Amino acid sequence: MSRLYSGLLCAAAASALIGCGGGEKGNGPNPSISVTVSPPSLTLQQGASGTVSVTLARAGGFSGAVNVSVDGLPSGVTLSVSPSQLTGATTSATVSVTVGAAVAAGTYTATVHASATGVGEATVTYQLTVTATPNYALAATPAAVTIPQGTSGTTTIGVQRTNFTGPVALSLDSPPAGITGTFNPTPATGDQSVLTISVPAGTPTGNYNLTVKGSATGPGDKTTVVTLTVSQQPDYTLSATPNAVTIDAGGSGQTTVNIARTNYSGAVTLALDGAPAGITATFNPSAPTGNSSVATINVAGTVPAGDYSLTIKGTATGVPTSIKPGAEDAAAAAAAGDRTTTVAVTVAPAPDFTISAAPNALQVAPGGSANSNVSVVRTNLTSDIALTLVNPPANITGTFTPATLSGATLTSSLAISVGAGVAPGNYQVTVQGAAGTLTRTASIAVTVVAGPSVSLVASPAALTIEQGASGQSTLTATRTNYTGDITPSVSGNPAGMNVTFNPNPLTGNTSQVTVTVGASVPVGQYNLTVTGDAGAAGNPTTPLQVSVTAPPAGNMVWEYCNIDDVPVKFWRLNNGAWAEVAPQVVGAVTRFAFSITSQQGGVAMTYENTANTGMRRSATGRNAIRARLDRALQEARVARNSAKPSRFRTMQNGAAMTSVFLAMTSELGSFADACETGVSDVAKRFNGLNLQGGEEALLGYGNANTALVAQTDAMVNPGTYDWLALFGPSPAPGPLGEHAWTNYRLGRAEAAPGAAVNVDRAGAPAILAVPFTTSGGLPGSQWTFSQSFISSRGTMGTFVLGQFPNTSGTGSLFFLQPQDRVGTDLIRFSTSMIQMNANDVDARVTERYLSATPSEANDYPINQGVPVFSVTPVSGAPVPTYSSTGAIPSDYQGSQSMVVASWSGIPENGSAYSVTATRSWLTANGMGTTYTLQGQNLPGFLAAWSPGSPVGDVSVTMFGTNYLTVPVGGSVFKFAGLTQSPN
Repeated sequence: MSRLYSGLLCAAAASALIGCGGGEKGNGPNPSISVTVSPPSLTLQQGASGTVSVTLARAGGFSGAVNVSVDGLPSGVTLSVSPSQLTGATTSATVSVTVGAAVAAGTYTATVHASATGVGEATVTYQLTVTATPNYALAATPAAVTIPQGTSGTTTIGVQRTNFTGPVALSLDSPPAGITGTFNPTPATGDQSVLTISVPAGTPTGNYNLTVKGSATGPGDKTTVVTLTVSQQPDYTLSATPNAVTIDAGGSGQTTVNIARTNYSGAVTLALDGAPAGITATFNPSAPTGNSSVATINVAGTVPAGDYSLTIKGTATGVPTSIKPGAEDAAAAAAAGDRTTTVAVTVAPAPDFTISAAPNALQVAPGGSANSNVSVVRTNLTSDIALTLVNPPANITGTFTPATLSGATLTSSLAISVGAGVAPGNYQVTVQGAAGTLTRTASIAVTVVAGPSVSLVASPAALTIEQGASGQSTLTATRTNYTGDITPSVSGNPAGMNVTFNPNPLTGNTSQVTVTVGASVPVGQYNLTVTGDAGAAGNPTTPLQVSVTAPPAGNMVWEYCNIDDVPVKFWRLNNGAWAEVAPQVVGAVTRFAFSITSQQGGVAMTYENTANTGMRRSATGRNAIRARLDRALQEARVARNSAKPSRFRTMQNGAAMTSVFLAMTSELGSFADACETGVSDVAKRFNGLNLQGGEEALLGYGNANTALVAQTDAMVNPGTYDWLALFGPSPAPGPLGEHAWTNYRLGRAEAAPGAAVNVDRAGAPAILAVPFTTSGGLPGSQWTFSQSFISSRGTMGTFVLGQFPNTSGTGSLFFLQPQDRVGTDLIRFSTSMIQMNANDVDARVTERYLSATPSEANDYPINQGVPVFSVTPVSGAPVPTYSSTGAIPSDYQGSQSMVVASWSGIPENGSAYSVTATRSWLTANGMGTTYTLQGQNLPGFLAAWSPGSPVGDVSVTMFGTNYLTVPVGGSVFKFAGLTQSPN
C-alpha cells in the first residue's frame, strides 16, 4: 500500500482515537489522540462560574500540537480554554465556564474538540445544568384589611420562593404609633405566615400603609405593603318599639328590640335583667345577629295590676366597656359588651266579656229559619271568642256569621234553622261564647209556629204601554213563617211582550217587574198571571193586566249610521217617568223616535262593548255641539292619562257605558245625533317639495292633521277648504320632545278633490312666535298647550305647543305674517292643567278664540277647578248606582253651562255610567250653586251595565260658556274635571 493511500484512510477516520502507521510498508503503530473531561457534568446558578478539566492522550508515537475548543452552549454562557493548544508534554487544559444572569435555567450539552494535523479530531461531551438564582417575594392576602379600634385582624403573608428554601424573618417596618403586628410562624420556613395586626382603641380612624419586611440570607430583604383601614370601635345600642305596652294579667304582649350597630355584626344575647316576680320574656331570636328581635312579655295571672319598668339587657362579645354618663371610674361602667333599654309595662285587670242576643225571642215555622244578632261586650279582652250552640233541641241548628269574633268585631248574625219535623211549641236555645277557658252564655226563646205561606200582589195591577216601549210594576210578597227565596215567572203574555223581574229570585219582599212591548205586538188588552215558586210556601199567583196602545207620533229623533255605534238600550224621560224606546231600522240607519211633552226631559243610552276595542261614537253623526263636547272630553282624558296612565284604559269585553242627558225639552234636540246620508269622503293630494332632513312637517286640511311627506293623501268631506303646512326641527325623543315650528305655507280656497297641490318648503315664510304665560294654576301642575289655525272654511291644523307635558306653564303662540292674515281667521288656544293628589286628578282646560293678530296680552289665566264632591250609593236602586253632590263654581254658572257626573267600576276597564245636566235643568231643579246628580231608575237596565260596588273612579266634569254659539274672537270655552279614586 502506498503512503498516499494510507494518508487518505487516516483522514477519513472519525473517532475519539485516531492514528496512522509510519514506514513505507505501513507496518508500524498508527499515531492517534483521545480526550476525556472531568467532571462529565457541571451545575451552575445563573450568574455563576465553574471549570471543566480536559485531558489529552497521545498514541502511536504522535507528539504534535493539539488545539482544544468547546462549542454547543447557549448565548450568554462564556468560555475560555487555557491553554487552548497542548504541545510537548502538556496533556491537560482547563475550560472556564461563566453563566450569564439571563441564561434560561436548563441542561445543555457542550462538545470539547481536540484537533491536530495528521491525526484529525477527537471529541468528548459534558452536561452543563443552569439553575435559577435563589430568590423570594412577599405578598399579602388580603392586601387591604379593615380593623375596628381596640381590636385586631389578620392577613396572610405569602412567601413566593424561587430556588430558595432558607428561612425568612418577617417584621413590620416602622409601623404607625401604637399599631403592632405579630407573625406566625416567624421566621417563615414555608410558603406563608399569618400576620395579626393589633390596633389600640385610641388609634385615629383612617387609612394606613403597613410595610411588611422579610430578611433572608442570600436573597436579602424584600417588602410588601398592607393597606390598613382603622374603623370605629364596635358598639351597639338597644331600644324598644313600642317602649310602652299594656298586657292583661295572665296574658302576653310584644315589643320589638331594635339593635343599632356601629361596626359590629356579632350576636347580641338578650334577656330580662331583674324583672318583677311573675313577669318573664322570650326573645326571637334570642341572640340576634341582625338588627331586631321580637320580645314576647308574659305576665302571670297573679301579677297585680299596675305599672312596671322592665330592663332588657344585651350581652355581646368583642364590644368594649361603655362608661355611663357621670361615671367617675370603671367601677361605675357597664360590663364589657352589655347594653340595656327599658320598656314600660302596664298590667291591666283580668279580661272578661258578656254575651247577649237580640232579639232573644224568635218565631219560626217548621222547615224555616230566623235570625238573631249575638253581641259581646269586652272588658280588657282581646282574644278571639268562639260562638256555639250548647246542647240545642233536636233538629234545631244554628249558624253564626262570623263564627269567631276577632278584633273589633263584636256582633255575629245567628241563623236558627228549625227542621220540618219539629213540633210547634216553645224551645230554649243556649248561645255560648268561649275565649280560651273563659265562657259566657245567653238564651234565645224559640217558638215553633205553624207552616209557611206567601201571597203576591202587583202594584199597579194594570199597565198601559205603547208599542215599542216598556212599563213597570212592583211585585210585593207577604210572608208568613217563610224566609226562603221566591222565584217569579209569568204566563199569558203574547209573542213580543217580554216580562223580567229584578231581583229574581226574591230574597226580600219586593221585585221590580218590567214589561217590554215589542213594536209588533198588536194593540189590545192582555191578562198576565205572575206565579211565585216559594218552595214549602207553595206557588202563589197574582194578575197583571197590560193594555198595549199605539205610540203617539214622536217629536224627537236620534239616528245612528253605523251598526257598531247603536246603543243596546235607549230611554226617554217624559213627565218624570223613564220608558224604553224601541229602535227602527231603515237600511243602514237606526232611528229612535219618541215624544217628550213635559217641560223637562231626558234621554239615556247604553253602549255595550263586545269586541274589547273600547266604546266608539258615530263618525258619520254630524252634530256641532256633541262634536265640541266630545272633543273637550277627549282632551280631558288625554290630559288625565298623561298624569295617571293606569286610568281610562280600553273597556274590557262585555263592559258597558251608559250616558244620561237631563235638560229642558227645548234643549234636547241640540244633543241629538243625525246621519248624513249619501255623503262620501273625497281624496286630495299634496306634494311636499324641498322637505329638509332633520325637520318635521305638519299639514292641516279639512279639519284634520297629517304628517306632510313627499306625497300626502287626505280624505275629507266634499267642499272648499284652506290648508296650512308647518315646518320645524324634529323634536328630541322622549315624553318632553318639543315641537318648535319655524316656517309655514298657506293655501286658501282649495277645492277637493281637484288637482294636486304643491307645498314648497323652500322660501316658506317665518312664523311669528309670541311668548305667553299662564296664571291661576296649582303648584306642581303639568300643563299642555295646543293651538289651532281656523279660517272661515274650518280648522287648518291643530298641534301641540312646546313640550308635552309642560312643567313651567310658559310657551309661545304662533301667528302668520300680516300679509297672510284674514279678518275672519281665528286662533283656538287650548290650555290644559293637570295636578295629581294621591289617586285624584284635577284637570282644567280653557279654550280661547283669539284674533289672527297678536294681542298685547300675554298672560292667560286658567279657569276654576271642580271642588271636591261626595259620592254615595243610591238607596233602593234595583242595581248598584251612585249619586254625586258638590258645589258649582262661578265659571260654570253661565246660561249654557253643563255638569257631568260619572262613575267607573272595578276593574278600571269595567262598566261606566255618566249623567249630564244642562244649566237650565239644574236651575229649574233648584241647583244654581250646588248639584246632586244620580243614576236614574231605567227600566230594563241590567246589573252588568252598572259600575258595581265598590265604585272605582268617580269624576265630575263642568263645562263653561259658549258651547252652543259659533266662536268669535274673544270667545272663551271652559271646562274642568275632577277624578276621585276612593278604591
